[in-house]
Amino acid sequence: MNEESSEALARLKELIHSPSVGVLLDTARAVRTADGRVVLTVRGEFQKRLLESRYAPQLERAFHVPVDVIAVPPHAPRAPEGAGAARVRPQLHGRGGEYAVRVVRAFVEGGPLCNPLVVIHGPPRCGKSALVEWACMLARRRVFRLDLQRLRAGHSRGLVPRKPLMIADGVHTLAGGSAGQRILTRILDNLRDRGDRALLTLEGHPRAIPGLSEALVNRFEGGVLIGLEEPGLAAKRLQLRDHARRKGRTLPPSWEEELIRLPAHDAVAALDSRLTGESLRGGTHGERDAIERMKDVASRLLEVDRTWLDGETRRRSAVQARRVVIVAALRGGVDPVRVASVFRLKSMRSVREARKRIEFEEQRNPRFARLVHEVCRVLPES
Repeated sequence: MNEESSEALARLKELIHSPSVGVLLDTARAVRTADGRVVLTVRGEFQKRLLESRYAPQLERAFHVPVDVIAVPPHAPRAPEGAGAARVRPQLHGRGGEYAVRVVRAFVEGGPLCNPLVVIHGPPRCGKSALVEWACMLARRRVFRLDLQRLRAGHSRGLVPRKPLMIADGVHTLAGGSAGQRILTRILDNLRDRGDRALLTLEGHPRAIPGLSEALVNRFEGGVLIGLEEPGLAAKRLQLRDHARRKGRTLPPSWEEELIRLPAHDAVAALDSRLTGESLRGGTHGERDAIERMKDVASRLLEVDRTWLDGETRRRSAVQARRVVIVAALRGGVDPVRVASVFRLKSMRSVREARKRIEFEEQRNPRFARLVHEVCRVLPES
């Protein structure tokens, strides 16, 4: 299954919004034929009828071409644990891509080829998060996801990994904070003493990130350092088209040829700025840019995928992050109608509901109030 089909299956899961159907789609396989059609193979006749009858519109929106759904017997031999995930392993770029896939597989499966510490670094949108999600899919219940938000706040209680594998995505966000780095250093030492393993990701080489402590950098360099490269032109085109599609737009060819010359992260940010600028007619460039920066800060502090804030994902964490940005923009003086248009809200009732929920969370949790304040600081005072 190629990268485009894997992304289409991921889009289908988001469009269906059903955890049970998402589990059924974990064993599905999509293959594009020579005439442009898509053959979707599912396990069991019931799944086939369910997709064709109830979720036909979602199938068409996800693949953008006619889809033929076929069923294999439900009693067919099942693949061993992790093999289904291995079949949809992420497609990375450059010389380090295939090596990173092999190292992550050895990290999950163990054996003589595994290393107790694997550090993957590279620019944004190079595939680090895809590798992390793939590793979690392979490992299932053996993974402990480190809460970097609590780590940044200096809270070590409850952060002791009690599983053989620990994963922390985005460790570069700890730069500049001494408490969180000390706790992470102690956690890594404890994992090494117990014989457990850790997988970490950073945006850049540890030596090139200012604010990281020397002790933490030394731990990173004691493991396996893997550098990932920028996505190629074909992958960058897919990222731009998918981003525009999630916003309900078609990417103009002139924009595509202009944006693929930029780095992947800058290209998506520039496209997002253009699309947001069209939806915020009459608004100032400062307000538009500030709202996008608030989305960046909220996604980092709440550890939410940045693309979820631009779409209509109904995951609880994504809804909470969108509410934080809405309230932060309102407190910064942005017109509520303009805020509603950014998030494509159908009525102002959703804006009022977001304000009510966030104020309730701030009263319950002072730390959450400080988090909202950090997002509000992005908006220019003028």
